[in-house]
Amino acid sequence: MITIGTNGVAELIKRYRPKRRMNVEGTLSEDLKARGVYDHVVVPHYPFRDDALLTFNAILKYVTSYVNLYYPSDDILSKDMEIQIWRRELDTPIEQGGLGVPGVPGEGGKFTSRDQLIQVVTSIIYTCSVGHAAANFKQYDEYAFPLNYPSLLLGKPPSNKTERSEKDIMQAIDRSRHLDVMVIVNILSERSTMALGNFEVNYINDPKAFEVVNAFRKELKLASETISERNKVRDVPFDWLDPGKIPNSISI
Repeated sequence: MITIGTNGVAELIKRYRPKRRMNVEGTLSEDLKARGVYDHVVVPHYPFRDDALLTFNAILKYVTSYVNLYYPSDDILSKDMEIQIWRRELDTPIEQGGLGVPGVPGEGGKFTSRDQLIQVVTSIIYTCSVGHAAANFKQYDEYAFPLNYPSLLLGKPPSNKTERSEKDIMQAIDRSRHLDVMVIVNILSERSTMALGNFEVNYINDPKAFEVVNAFRKELKLASETISERNKVRDVPFDWLDPGKIPNSISI
């Protein structure tokens, strides 16, 4: 019997975590370039890239304005001990009490420029919103078909290329277990009503910060309208990354 459950997922995370760099895989534009799919000439039709970049760039612009509002210079940032301690904890090894995140921008465990802080905060916001939506919302569409992601297979893995029949496949699939998976991913695929840019608890009191947030919301609205127009001419609409439907954060 082969199963992918808590232990299997934990093992996948354990293997992949050291390879995921914040400044590459955790930064959309750099990730697309590293995978060779950033260029529209090389890959003309890639809805995920085109739609995700709209919101990624809106987040980048938002974070840049916010950081520059409170850190008018790199020198002021370098002297903020609280933010520097946070930076150091990000890539301190887990064994030493840190988070062990590879590829965190900075030098010597510190932020030496505002651009480094901007990249980190943009990466976190993008991952917890757009990145989460891209992986989460389409789970039911992918997992509900047993042959895509069978959560549990009965019997031994094939050891040769002997042709298999539909009966062989059905005998290998645990239908009861897969029904449980379908129920779970159907719930996980539900969309949140608290969309990106809208905050469940408001911690902002600075009028200048309100201006930054409002500008961000306008950028998201434009991105949403652009994606809506794109979907009108796409053979298959891609509505997973409409900012109006992307949750403001991961809630699980």
